[in-house]
Amino acid sequence: MARNLATGQVSIANVAALANVSTATVSRVLSGQRDKDDDISRRVKEAAAKLNYSVNFAASSLRSDVTRTIGLVIPEISEEQTPTLLLNSLSAAIREANRYLLLAIGADAERQKEDLHSLLTRGIDGLIIISSNDENLVESLDEEYKNLPIVQIGGKSLTPHINWVGTDQSEAMRMTVDHLAEQGSHAIAYLSREIESYTAADLFTTFYTQSKALDLTPDPDWVQFGPCTMERGYQAAISLFQDRRVVPDAVVCASDSIAMGVLIACKHLGLDVPEDVKIIGYGDAPACEIAQPALTSIRPMYEEIAEESVSIICDWDTNKPRMAAYQAFKPELIYRESTWSPRTGSSDMTLPGTADN
Repeated sequence: MARNLATGQVSIANVAALANVSTATVSRVLSGQRDKDDDISRRVKEAAAKLNYSVNFAASSLRSDVTRTIGLVIPEISEEQTPTLLLNSLSAAIREANRYLLLAIGADAERQKEDLHSLLTRGIDGLIIISSNDENLVESLDEEYKNLPIVQIGGKSLTPHINWVGTDQSEAMRMTVDHLAEQGSHAIAYLSREIESYTAADLFTTFYTQSKALDLTPDPDWVQFGPCTMERGYQAAISLFQDRRVVPDAVVCASDSIAMGVLIACKHLGLDVPEDVKIIGYGDAPACEIAQPALTSIRPMYEEIAEESVSIICDWDTNKPRMAAYQAFKPELIYRESTWSPRTGSSDMTLPGTADN
């Protein structure tokens, strides 16, 4: 067991690690600030007794248990660019708040649980989790939400006790379908992410409802589910357009990576974009601007999401109970050439980038 080299005593971090809680929780339990007699308090007291740890209240009064660090747990970064863009915004917001970032990248649910435990034992002042729908994390988070500000970004809300910040996905899909209808599309295909995702299910429901309302109900074969990769987009487009008499005139993609694959496939098949088929992505990755033609995409409000998440943590006060925050930001439609073409016979010759979004 590691000990404080200066005093030879067990540190508060050792107690936190054994009790599987944060150092802030240990401090509150042993100082009497947290008087609730529950499993958390019992674990802390048992760990302190086992390690012969006692609080030096005189020394504690001279220092703060605030570490000015914020923990961030994110999924493994893959081909999809959205996590990178959001991570950049979070890093900037944390620096602006004069805090430090402790980053943990979990490739799977088990690794994320390990990362969560590791961050909690380092005395972080707050925790941000990006789009993790692992139900096994709920118990761990529910044990900490009263002692530590926790914000989940995106995905399905794991528990009503945890703050949630993200994108209004239903509004994003409504904007997408409405935009394509305004540009003259009549038959829309949808390449969704894996249906197991809560976000995918929510988007699919809105896509179907909005398409039906605008009399754009797609052929069942035109709605497909799969990974958010360029290869998947390419292969899906080949299956949609090659050797078929009836084809869609627009493709909605769950990610920019999928949309890029569709764009490449259309060029391979000799289809003109946007005259023959319009393509719209999601995420507004940097590559969207340099694609040929430039790719229309839905841009989440990354900076606003990051700033709101950090603000919730910095403004949190353990002595002032509050309802968990829920903030869904309306995204932007970034209007580019992949969905624009002059409409013959119409006086509405709206140019890319000049539409009223």
